[in-house]
Amino acid sequence: MSFRLSVCIVTNTIDDKLFQTISSFKQEAFEICVGCNQLSASEIAALEQKFPELRVVAMTWEGYGATKNKLAAVASSDWILSIDSDEWADRTLVKTLMSLTLENPRRVYALQRMQRLGQHVIKHGSYGAPEWKPRLYNKWHVQWNLAKVHEELEYLDGSELLDVQSVEGILWHLTAENIAEVQEKNNHYAQLSAENMFQRGKSAHRLKPAMAAAMAFVKQYFLKNGLLDGGIGLQLARESARYTFLKYKFLRELQAR
Repeated sequence: MSFRLSVCIVTNTIDDKLFQTISSFKQEAFEICVGCNQLSASEIAALEQKFPELRVVAMTWEGYGATKNKLAAVASSDWILSIDSDEWADRTLVKTLMSLTLENPRRVYALQRMQRLGQHVIKHGSYGAPEWKPRLYNKWHVQWNLAKVHEELEYLDGSELLDVQSVEGILWHLTAENIAEVQEKNNHYAQLSAENMFQRGKSAHRLKPAMAAAMAFVKQYFLKNGLLDGGIGLQLARESARYTFLKYKFLRELQAR
């Protein structure tokens, strides 16, 4: 069967969030490829039983970009829609994806992503600002780069994207179930971000962690109106400051070594 596009999802967890992601993209014209990282044979078998139409691939984790590129390479379609396991599409987005012509292989399509924290829709602050995420691309012309975190799409020659078109509809992202989960994620991402900055030759002076954290709070809570999200907005602003502090703290530790 010839698929319009392949929805590629890399996951190391099988849970209700993944099921919601898969269900939101279930269309006969879409192939859904799930790259299972560090999952047992029994877990993979259970997933295949629940969704027999899936293409499930056992994978070894090689980093965000590299693992996504490997899954795209085995997908049936030339056009890859890269989705995280905690993201799902609304009906408008699916309808738009069905209508795209997909004629220009160097064009990349950006999806509008909006955030949820548990049942709370985040409307303000850095988290609440709609993000346009390039996600739909032709794998023979575009790939993911190998950044340790916040990987981005680029042309195969390493150059930045020149032709990006927005797509109507919303890609919902479950930031986390609660603030504790946000903190756990940020502990991990702060370390990866520091390693990424260090590899790029970035450095930080002694006062940088505290100064950057203070600015992150002000930007999140006041300048971007995070305070309008009430208690959740305050918690997210504090967490943004904590993440920023950790990122530069870890960078300084790498410098010291």
